[in-house]
Amino acid sequence: MKWCANCGTQMADDAAFCGNCGTPAPQQEPQQVPVQNAYVPEQPVYTAPQPDYIPEQPVYAAPQPTYVEPQPVTTVSNDVPSGGLNFLAFLFPIVGLILFLSMKSSTPVKAKSIGKWALIGAITGVVLSVLLTILVVAIIVIASMSSGYYYY
Repeated sequence: MKWCANCGTQMADDAAFCGNCGTPAPQQEPQQVPVQNAYVPEQPVYTAPQPDYIPEQPVYAAPQPTYVEPQPVTTVSNDVPSGGLNFLAFLFPIVGLILFLSMKSSTPVKAKSIGKWALIGAITGVVLSVLLTILVVAIIVIASMSSGYYYY
């Protein structure tokens, strides 16, 4: 048996390369055995056991702080409030609500503006309806009181 000079792995006698690390095996010349009939016992060779796992990195390495370059904020170029859509939402609040719901994920700034104007238009419509109703009722009451016809 022979041992790899690079990693210390045991190799077969006829191996040309180490099976573990690929280092070429040292070339050994065949040993001349003296022709004798004398018995020579082999001496045991002690080799230190090789660990199964040799870590390439330390077991614990403190995390290294890394600098992350801040990215510029990118905005959608067409995500700006639109005067025409805001006016449409003010006049027809239900159309403004539909536009707000359909645009809130793609263009949130424009959708928020449309939603705001739709809400203003709805509140304005309710207030004007109440005022107009009060005005019509007042005109009817005043007209009925000022007529000269009384029935007894």
